[in-house]
Amino acid sequence: MFLINCRILNLSFLALIAKMEPWNQIMQEVAEGLWKAFTKLGIDIDVPTILNNITEPTDSRYGDLSSILCFKLFGKDAKDMASKVVSKIEKISYIYKIEAVGGFINFRINWKDYSRYVIRLAMDKNYGKLDIGRGKTVVVDFSSPNVARPFMVSHLRSTVIGQALINLYRYLGYKCVGINYLGDWGTSFGKLLAAYRRWGDERKVKNNPIEELFNLYVRFHRELDSDPSLEVEAREWLKKLEMGDEEAIRLWKWFRQESIHEFSRIYDILNVEFDLIEGESEFVEKGKEIVQYAISKGIASKDPDGSIVVKLEDYGLPNLIIMKSDGTTLYQTRDLAAALSRYERFKFHRMLYVVGREQNTYFKQLFQTLKLLGYDWSDKCRHVSFGLLTIQGLKMATRYGRIVRVKDILNAAFEKAESVVREKNPSLSDEEKKAVARAVSIGALKFSQLNANREENITFTIDKAIDFKGDTGPYIQYAYARSCKILKRSGYNFRIEDADFREFSEDPERSIVKLIAQFPTVLKGVSETYDVHLLARYILDLAKRFTIFYDTKPVLREKNIGIRNARLVLVNATSNVLKSGLSILGIEAPETI
Repeated sequence: MFLINCRILNLSFLALIAKMEPWNQIMQEVAEGLWKAFTKLGIDIDVPTILNNITEPTDSRYGDLSSILCFKLFGKDAKDMASKVVSKIEKISYIYKIEAVGGFINFRINWKDYSRYVIRLAMDKNYGKLDIGRGKTVVVDFSSPNVARPFMVSHLRSTVIGQALINLYRYLGYKCVGINYLGDWGTSFGKLLAAYRRWGDERKVKNNPIEELFNLYVRFHRELDSDPSLEVEAREWLKKLEMGDEEAIRLWKWFRQESIHEFSRIYDILNVEFDLIEGESEFVEKGKEIVQYAISKGIASKDPDGSIVVKLEDYGLPNLIIMKSDGTTLYQTRDLAAALSRYERFKFHRMLYVVGREQNTYFKQLFQTLKLLGYDWSDKCRHVSFGLLTIQGLKMATRYGRIVRVKDILNAAFEKAESVVREKNPSLSDEEKKAVARAVSIGALKFSQLNANREENITFTIDKAIDFKGDTGPYIQYAYARSCKILKRSGYNFRIEDADFREFSEDPERSIVKLIAQFPTVLKGVSETYDVHLLARYILDLAKRFTIFYDTKPVLREKNIGIRNARLVLVNATSNVLKSGLSILGIEAPETI
């Protein structure tokens, strides 16, 4: 009896949540109806199990939803039990027919009524804002380029995935703190200082700072094989930097400021914003304190070579060096300090590190070390990994100069987008053409990164990124622009109260309504898995379904007023969801293309 009462309590809570998610609502109500029926037959089963066994048949002849549970529970008696269960099911909202077919229990949705319900919700521009994050803070560490190097295509995945996650969590009611954690310290900076002192020309660096500094960094690695003393000089410069040497600090500040200025230009173009810009340099001293704390707790000790190491073999991980033998810190030392500082400042519900998959083992080491230090909040930390980015099969390697600069890609994408916009809409003014071209080119570039499963490797080519056909950002933007065109031409003269949804039991209307109903559930799912590609593919699917509708169903020319209103409110709802989805992905939605 206690078990059943708990279930009833959970059902009430789930029902409250489900009302904000129309597809989840109908799934939940079907599951509750089945649970009540099973209970009447004396069968003990819980709602989550029932939900996990509800499918969506690809063939509508077998219903819109189907339960396969009787097969799992009763085997050869499934057919008889399915009939008995159906006889005990009470009325379910928006379900007009329930039938036992073999051992399946099939449910048919009343699309006429359900469409009206879903579209009414989606005509509100705040549709999908579940407010599930109220009172919770999410910290997202993303982009994080290295100082004194160009902003490269390899930074794009972290940048666009991180910004999309920030947008998503804010849309769902979370307080977000986006942090750009610059690589402005450590071994690579020691190498740069050594290279500058050997070959640097102050006048050239002032004229073209990032390119000149990057050329020095590349030269350092090219000459290292023939001149091993460079490595010694680099270590000496890093030591000077950590000891506060006046000349080292002066150069470091100069290089860092020039880099931030360059990065800011790229972020402005990409419409990427951060709440904080921090660097590894800010956590050097706090990192040293953590090293001493780790020694005092007995989780770190000095190795024979003089380095300080956290032993992690018992946890199936490589040991983690947290201080070099010469007393200088490593990036992991500074990462430990940064994590502690962030929790002290933000008391986060979750902290996400949007960093490449090659760092999987490292983040396991980092989080385990935080746990050993006694910081239970380490369980709130997540590594949002993504696959490698290659250029024509070649992984980018900064030290050898094999890079593709984002600014070059942006320029090429803009030029192609501008030519397409001029061809598609020559009536626009030059200023309007440039504005649309910027939105389309950046949308193409971002979507090429977001549409791929983040764990997959990407082979990047300019043509693929700025392709204006197929599964691309511009395709979705064009679908949105078409929806805006219809709505403008209608004079927004339509009312859902006057709509006749008689046609919505068939595609393409039915599939569009179903997708719109799933929008809040998709958002919530992405917030739990960090798989932003699921949202990208969702809005792509919606754009494709809408394009079919646009091509086959006249809207403004429809003479039946009720049907015309139904199609217009469907366009309105679709337009809202496309715009919200694109906005969350960080992609602009121009009303004209």
